Amino acid sequence: MKISEQDTGQLKVLQSGPHTLLQDLGRKGTQHLGFCQSGAIDEHSFLWANKLLGNNMHCPSLEISFGPFECEFTEETTIAITGAAQYILFNNAPINGWQSVHVNPGDRLQVKTPKHGLRSYIAVKNGFHFDSHFNSAAMVPRENSGPFDGKCFSRGQTLDYAIQTRSNNAPTKLTPAQFIPDYDGLKYLNVFVHTDSNWFEASQIEAFFETEYTIGQNSNRMAYCLEGRKLLQGKNANILSTGTPFGTIQIPPNGQPIILLKDRQTIGGYPSLGCVTHLDCFILSQMRPGQQVRFTPLDIEKGQRKLKSFYSFFS
Repeated sequence: MKISEQDTGQLKVLQSGPHTLLQDLGRKGTQHLGFCQSGAIDEHSFLWANKLLGNNMHCPSLEISFGPFECEFTEETTIAITGAAQYILFNNAPINGWQSVHVNPGDRLQVKTPKHGLRSYIAVKNGFHFDSHFNSAAMVPRENSGPFDGKCFSRGQTLDYAIQTRSNNAPTKLTPAQFIPDYDGLKYLNVFVHTDSNWFEASQIEAFFETEYTIGQNSNRMAYCLEGRKLLQGKNANILSTGTPFGTIQIPPNGQPIILLKDRQTIGGYPSLGCVTHLDCFILSQMRPGQQVRFTPLDIEKGQRKLKSFYSFFS
C-alpha cells in the first residue's frame, strides 16, 4: 500500500543484535527458481503478534534472534511483542511481552537478550512497509534476497509504518497464558515417518525414537543439527536429490540427524527419515544449542487436522 510521507512513521534501529530480519509467512511458488521459502521461523509467535494488533496474518514483522535490540518510534502507532522477549524496557520501564503497546513519537523500546528461547517478534499495526521481493518481505542473508538485499538490520536503518492514532478507550491486548510457550527444558517433537521408506532398517528408526538428542552449535534458520546416537543408512541410501519440505529429517553420512527449517535449500540428496510437524518446528526454532529433544511418531491425518485448526485460529 502506498502512503504519503505525512502519514508515515519510522522505526529507527538503535541496536540490532547479530541477526534481526524482516519476515512474513514466506515466499510461495519460488523454490523452482532456487529461492528458499524463508519467512518467520516461529509462526506461533509471529501470528500472535499480528493477532494482538488485529492485523492480517501475512503482515511482516521484525524477527530478532537472541538480541539485544533497541529502537525508537517517530510517530504514533501500536505495536506487539511476542516470542522469547522476557526482558523488555519501554522508555526505560520494564514491561511484559506477549501484549500490545501503544507508542508515541520519541518512545523507545529495548528487547534484552532472553534467558530462555531465541527469537522475539515486533509487529506494528497494519504491518511495516517494504519493497516486495516475489510478493514477500522475507529476508535471506545467504541469498541476498528480500528487502534491503536480505542483509541483517544494523544501527541507523529505518522501517516505515502508517501512523495509527489510538482512541481513548482502546485497551491493551494480552495473549492468554495458555498460548504462551515455555521455552525451557526437554521437548518432545512429533514426526511423520515415511511409511514407504526403505532407506533405514526398522531397528534404526526405533533407535531414533529412543534417543535423546542434543541441539548442536551449528544450528540456524536453515537447519538444526542434532548430536546423539548415529543412524546407519540403508543399502538404498544413494538417492537422487528431491524437494525438501519444512521439517525434513535428513541423515547425512555421519549419521547425525539434521532438521531442515525455513531457510533450507530447495533440494537435497541425503536420505530422509520423515518430517517434524510444522507446529513442532516452531517450538524447535526457539530452542538453543545444548538443549535436548526427543521424538515421537504421529499419524499424518491427526497432524493435518491440528495444523488446519492452528491456521484457522489466526485467519
